[in-house]
Amino acid sequence: MLSMQWYCFVRLLQTSATGRASSQLARYPFCREREEMEQKSHLILLPLPFMGHMNPMMRLAEFLATGGHLVTFVSSIANHRDVSPTAQEALLRRGIRLMSIPDGLPEDADRTTQVVELCESLLSTMPGPFKELLATLTPPPSCVIADTFLPFTVSASISLGIPHVSFWTQSMASLASLFLVANNLYKGPTQELAVPGAAFLTETDMNTFIRCYEPSNFMYRFILGGLDRLHLSEWVVVNTFIDLERETIEILRKQHGLHNLLAVGPLLPLPHEASARNIKADDPSIFRAEDRDCISWLNKREPKSVLYVSFGSLALLSETQMEDVALGLEACGYPFLWVVRSDIIHGRPPKFMDDYLQRVKDRVFIVAWGPQLQVLRHPAIGGFFTHGGWNSTIEAISAGVPMLGWPYFADQPMDCACIEGWGLGLRLGGAMSSDKIVGRDTIETKVRLLMSSKMFQESSHDMKIFANRAVSENGYSKDLQTLMKSLQVAYLKRKTKDTGYIESLQPQT
Repeated sequence: MLSMQWYCFVRLLQTSATGRASSQLARYPFCREREEMEQKSHLILLPLPFMGHMNPMMRLAEFLATGGHLVTFVSSIANHRDVSPTAQEALLRRGIRLMSIPDGLPEDADRTTQVVELCESLLSTMPGPFKELLATLTPPPSCVIADTFLPFTVSASISLGIPHVSFWTQSMASLASLFLVANNLYKGPTQELAVPGAAFLTETDMNTFIRCYEPSNFMYRFILGGLDRLHLSEWVVVNTFIDLERETIEILRKQHGLHNLLAVGPLLPLPHEASARNIKADDPSIFRAEDRDCISWLNKREPKSVLYVSFGSLALLSETQMEDVALGLEACGYPFLWVVRSDIIHGRPPKFMDDYLQRVKDRVFIVAWGPQLQVLRHPAIGGFFTHGGWNSTIEAISAGVPMLGWPYFADQPMDCACIEGWGLGLRLGGAMSSDKIVGRDTIETKVRLLMSSKMFQESSHDMKIFANRAVSENGYSKDLQTLMKSLQVAYLKRKTKDTGYIESLQPQT
């Protein structure tokens, strides 16, 4: 009922300026008065405008909306343009309103290849519009939940007296490694890297934007910029779970002062939720059109026989490297479902694909973008050839699918190292962004090892069990329930002008 009330309330706001408010109320008989909606806590969510950050933030938004909160999800204008009116309407009925602010780049800018330029523009362009939005929203915001990489949201929230929650979308190992750098406990390759709970990590696994170890570098500052403000947030929430990164979580809480750390993951709809909740495992993507015909193709395949190949939304390959990947997949002998974006070869479609597809047409299905979570949970999938983005990694872990990691940039080398270190798969070696070509023979060999390894299958299955144990029957982890309770308590205390924001609730241990 709350979602319908929020839907009607927002639609009323959208039409009241044009004098159609009364007819809008008549159209939606479940509407309540504006005053009733203003009694609900109103959460403002702002992700970094990249798919690997927006997807987990949207999943968090869905959980919060289902739990009884009003949610406004703020994205960049560029990303908002990609959301269809039908998708916006569907979100609104779930209790999630979409709004947008500019990212500062020209409308026709290629945000896939201009990552650094976009990050620079976000920090210079977004603060003003975001603060103005907070000051004018109805109902007034009761909490801001924002990506850690957008530290201006902390200042804006504090200046307006609004509690702030920081959302870290990468692994705990990644956060711990950055704390070592930020606190001058690790200064580069002349020292041994010692990430708690991840002794297998080395300097070459560090975030690629950090490895210059040069504070004057913009991306170095961008990656570390939000860490010194984490103590100003009421909570720091992370899309991971205790049994996956227990030691790292405990060390960050005890030794780095992050007592407000919540492991709210995995932020994924559970398979059995379809009949009980509004969030379904097979719901389409909000931000990108998906080709769902691949599911029918998978239905005709044997269990654990198919390799799923996807390198995310930003990775770029040379045509030579792309061809070696294709030939390696052809030689491995396994059927494969391959996500091939139209811009994956530096903005150009691959020239060799027509002849290639004729040769492998009986055992390949290629899509521009697919329903990844549904694919990973399909019984036909036996392995995942991935760029190692944390969102993809946590999805595969929760689905019990072993991985072959091949990073592109940022935190992905560390994620791929964790995949191997946790016994959930192996690394291809090198990086997609390197000039050094990974040959077809290497790809064939590693894929065969991944798909044939009982050890990887068993380890991945065991970790899937732990991932499922991390959440209750309704899909909420214990720490996510703690977050939701504290958000409601904070709202009620602010309504009664109580100076304390957060109830003394404890994170999971």
